[in-house]
Amino acid sequence: MSNGDFTVKGVYLAFFYLVIVAFSEEFIFRGYLFTIIDQEYGFRIGIIVSGLLFGAMHGLLPTIIGNGSLADLFTNISSNLLGQGIVGGGLFALAYKKSGTLFVPILIHAILDYSSVLFG
Repeated sequence: MSNGDFTVKGVYLAFFYLVIVAFSEEFIFRGYLFTIIDQEYGFRIGIIVSGLLFGAMHGLLPTIIGNGSLADLFTNISSNLLGQGIVGGGLFALAYKKSGTLFVPILIHAILDYSSVLFG
């Protein structure tokens, strides 16, 4: 589990990252949002719009959880738009389109998220 942590907390963290976070984010941002935009406006626009929203969400949640200021919110969102947002979201969208299943980006997302727990 988390650094060999087989306690309830360690098992919960594994479940949380592998199931809750990766599944819900991929279902919302690739399975729903990207798919609708891709069908209506095309692949590139789908990546950009869903990626921007994906990145913004990754800046919004840490600010809320950390009780950050409006300046923190702006900094967190802007720092996540390109890397995690468009680039990361684009890679997940590409994996989704090429594989034809949401399982592939969910698995990749889960591994990436959980690796931060394992390796600090």
